[in-house]
Amino acid sequence: MGLTCATLHVFSPDASSATPKLPLEELMRVTGDRLGFDCIDNSGEADRELIAVSAPPWVTLLDLSNPDAVTEEFTGLGKKLSEVSKRPVLLTAVWDSDVFGFLLFENGKQVDGYASGRGLLPGRTKNWPPEKRAQEWSRTFERPIGADELQTLSEKALLFADDLLARLCGLVGLPVEHATRVSRDLETQPLPNQQRYFFRSRPQPGGALPVKQKLAYKEPTLTRQIVVGKDVSSAFELNGRAAAFVDPVLEFSGSAIDSGIVTVTQGEGHWSLGIEHVLAGGMVRFVAEITNEEANGRRVFRARLKGLSAEQRSFPPRKKSILSFWYTLHGVKPGTGEIQVNFLPIPQASARLPIRPLFLVEVVR
Repeated sequence: MGLTCATLHVFSPDASSATPKLPLEELMRVTGDRLGFDCIDNSGEADRELIAVSAPPWVTLLDLSNPDAVTEEFTGLGKKLSEVSKRPVLLTAVWDSDVFGFLLFENGKQVDGYASGRGLLPGRTKNWPPEKRAQEWSRTFERPIGADELQTLSEKALLFADDLLARLCGLVGLPVEHATRVSRDLETQPLPNQQRYFFRSRPQPGGALPVKQKLAYKEPTLTRQIVVGKDVSSAFELNGRAAAFVDPVLEFSGSAIDSGIVTVTQGEGHWSLGIEHVLAGGMVRFVAEITNEEANGRRVFRARLKGLSAEQRSFPPRKKSILSFWYTLHGVKPGTGEIQVNFLPIPQASARLPIRPLFLVEVVR
């Protein structure tokens, strides 16, 4: 295994002065507040933890709830840090020493970025052409940076990903040993100038569900074709504190279910605390109990993941968890219809999370 790391770096040239523009403690508190977290002192009650390492003019941050990977939550943290600090924030990342990338945030927006391979950075990435990048980076990082120097960062097959990261660090004056740190390094071998910050999620307003779906497909509807007598499987991903999930239920309803052209035959949940937890063998698999019921004159297939709870599986209740749910639809007879999936984090939940997209099903011979 090669190097895999992902870190955020706040460029703050006034951080070493007696009266910095925004002290680090205040930056952490305000950033957490705007992301819906309270900054607390007790690590046992925290569901998010940041480690900050100062090396003026840079402050490097690692998010232990998103260890060593670039996620939408991690990029969201970068945007919010740049908005609160009024300073540029640089995200640097390497995956298995094969893929290198970076994102630059200013005033709460992603303004520049690059990845040497697909899959490293989530979503669409804005990027500047070479000449503008040189001009803007020289302004942003308050040092002359030439276009030819930046060009080497995006030249194919020139350097290994680790070397590209080191070159980027040299261009902006960022300590390479900080950019290549991973969360377990800072826990087992803490640096003298590192600080830990603990955050606890606030209760959702108005009884809103404390679970969100990670969307892999952004369109509102998706057409699925199934052959009579055959199966089609698919999956979706849900994120929330471990304590939010207790025997969760998936409900499948809609005209395709009412008309009987399809049935739900299988369901399976994979629950973990993230990629590091999965690699360590901590992921738990659940086979869903499938029932076919009637509610308000309509048919509903319910898939319950019995036994899935933080208490029963010894998951830290405030830690962020990921539930991937796989299901199988079976084609019964020709026809068309729609399927809406709703998620209940607990069986007695009064509110439901509509799963996107809405499925338009066509069963053919």
